[in-house]
Amino acid sequence: MDVPLQEGDIINDAYRVERVIGSGGMAVVVAALDLHSPRRVAVKVLFRRAAGSPEVLKRFEREQQVVLKLRGEHVARLLDSGIYKNAPYMVMEYLQGSNLAETLRVQGPVPIDLAVEFILQACEAVAEAHARDIVHRDLKPGNLFLTRRPDGSPCIKVLDFGIAKVLAPDRAGDESTLTKTTTVMGSPFYMSPEQVISPRSVGTPTDVWSLGVILFELITGKIPFAAKTPEKVCARVLNDPPDSLRALRPECPEGLESAIVKCLQRRPEHRHADVAAFAKAIAPFAPKHARIAPARIARILVKPEAAAPPRDSSHDLVAARDAAEVVEPPTLYIPASRRGGSHKTILLAAFGIAMLALGFAGGFLMRAKPPAQPPAPSIASAPLPPVTSIVLASPSAAETESAAPEPSAALADIPIELDLDEDAARAAAKHRAELRRKREAEAAAASAQTASADVAAPAASAAEPTPADVPVTRSSAPRSSSSRPTPLAPATHANTAPTAPPSSPAAALPTHDAPVTATPAGS
Repeated sequence: MDVPLQEGDIINDAYRVERVIGSGGMAVVVAALDLHSPRRVAVKVLFRRAAGSPEVLKRFEREQQVVLKLRGEHVARLLDSGIYKNAPYMVMEYLQGSNLAETLRVQGPVPIDLAVEFILQACEAVAEAHARDIVHRDLKPGNLFLTRRPDGSPCIKVLDFGIAKVLAPDRAGDESTLTKTTTVMGSPFYMSPEQVISPRSVGTPTDVWSLGVILFELITGKIPFAAKTPEKVCARVLNDPPDSLRALRPECPEGLESAIVKCLQRRPEHRHADVAAFAKAIAPFAPKHARIAPARIARILVKPEAAAPPRDSSHDLVAARDAAEVVEPPTLYIPASRRGGSHKTILLAAFGIAMLALGFAGGFLMRAKPPAQPPAPSIASAPLPPVTSIVLASPSAAETESAAPEPSAALADIPIELDLDEDAARAAAKHRAELRRKREAEAAAASAQTASADVAAPAASAAEPTPADVPVTRSSAPRSSSSRPTPLAPATHANTAPTAPPSSPAAALPTHDAPVTATPAGS
């Protein structure tokens, strides 16, 4: 935020900033301590960007000039002004409390007699301004500040004369430069019909209209020309009658409603003649101690110096400055334009951009190159303890032809030579043992089946030729190493078994039932 002041700053060796009270579109208001007296003040400082507009600067100067002319109790006093860090400021009396807009938001409608008392006090400040040919043009609950006197009684302060119109300006061109025909000056909810049409043509009846709208809202919590948008509110102001006050607040007296309705007449000449006449119409509905206000307001309209002098609020530690003291308004200026930002800010921004770029680059590389997966353990690459070579002896050709191998037996006939570690070797040995037991069980079942078949066969089967008498024809075509020969069907008898000559090498080979011998590799 473009705030030219920070907590702890010293303004021109005179005011120490305590905290920010609030800020708007054009200025910031801070609470500060007067270093030359134990007094708290409010300092209103223009934003640098707003100070670059000659029109805004002119309005700021106009507000100071107007407030200097108004010395009554119900106008916030101007104590000092000047320029700090190329920004104009003005020092106002410090007010404790809240504006009436905040009061309505928090508490809702105000008691009728108290609402009338608030408006009577505002009428005193407006009467002093009208007596000095000044029209406020922006009266609304947000610009009526409720504070307390030292005795605790309520006191209304009228704020923000920034768009006030001077009916008899010192220079003819001042008002035309601040208020153009196409410029909307004021708050739409509280603007009179003539102010909606042409802000340059307003007069004192405009403030009377706004005071009537404010009183209506304080009593009911609603504006008399309520609509959803400011444009529709302005359309109702120009064409429709106001809403009924007593329909929203039945206990409101008829006389008070009539006084408010007269404020809201579309033609200025049909309204109350001035704020004194309006105050006289509503005074009977105020508390007894406030009913003398209309007479005082009438005197102020004739002689503005008759306004009640300001009183020091309970939070002021010393008396205010002499009312006759003249405070010089700040001179007009256009602040020097900024020539680039702070070096520290630029370095921090560059560092942030660099870190962001590194983060994006790292994320891109991580997505483009997936993380390396650990290689799956393999027998060939893993370091192994001393290996064991396992060799299974294959049966002879005669035995192969004499028995039909089962699938389990076929697996056992394939020579296997593996390098295994201890755990793998034990698992393989267990698997082979299971295969061997299965193969032996299948062989035993086959033998038992053959034996039972032999017992049941007729005796004439003895005359059948033996395998030795049956010629066996073998194909002389070379067999592929990948194909296995088709064994002949077994033709053994119960009392005969195939024999091999003693000199045949097949006699030394193990049979299917012979145990498998595992020899260590290298033996």
